[in-house]
Amino acid sequence: MIDDSVPLVPRLRRSVLVTRVRKAARRREYLMLPHARQWSLERSVRAPDIEHALLHGHPVPSRDRFVKERGRWSYCFEGKDVDGRELRVIVAFQGLMLVVTVVRLAELEN
Repeated sequence: MIDDSVPLVPRLRRSVLVTRVRKAARRREYLMLPHARQWSLERSVRAPDIEHALLHGHPVPSRDRFVKERGRWSYCFEGKDVDGRELRVIVAFQGLMLVVTVVRLAELEN
């Protein structure tokens, strides 16, 4: 019997996560999922904003989640866009880095 409360995919260590995220952002080797594209359009967040937040931001491990249905971890990064506004970017890995969603933190406060 398999204990399905324990993820089969190990969570990335912080140093590995930061390296992979920054490398993907720097090289623009990522895919924005439809949900992220839609939210980005609605919130006027452009690719350079996402890349800046990922390159200069930091992981927020307390917001990381194992998505059982997809069999992978999603990781939270927070940082500033090119204009200095706070962003939260959720990413996952499936070969390429996937941008799952993007949130302007100021919108959460309203």
